[in-house]
Amino acid sequence: MLNSFELFFLGLFFCECFEFYWQKGEDFIGYTQNLAYFFSKGVIVFIVLHPTLYVSIFAQILFDNFSIFACTITLLKAVDLGFKIFLLDKLEKGVEVEFLNLLVQSNHPVTLTLKLVGPLSYLILFYVAYAPA
Repeated sequence: MLNSFELFFLGLFFCECFEFYWQKGEDFIGYTQNLAYFFSKGVIVFIVLHPTLYVSIFAQILFDNFSIFACTITLLKAVDLGFKIFLLDKLEKGVEVEFLNLLVQSNHPVTLTLKLVGPLSYLILFYVAYAPA
């Protein structure tokens, strides 16, 4: 039988796979358009599509772990979600965001390596924060 840590680790892994799947795009414009599509469905829908934030918050509460690593996961997930909502809201309203214009003009490809940096770093941080000694 799996213990609580293993269940949460698997849960975080599958949530990261889900987020990896729906946040797709070959380049920056495609990635942004995909995010904007789900954002246009509603902010609540967009927030619900980020289940790893809830897994990290629930793990902190369940394990009563407020170490720097556990808090870093939650903080990074919350800042990531807030930043996406901020940018997509600006795009939806047609407000110019200078650094976003630079990224759109250069239209960098979103490589598999770049896509995997987030999920792998969150899983490693989760392991360091919650692994039984």
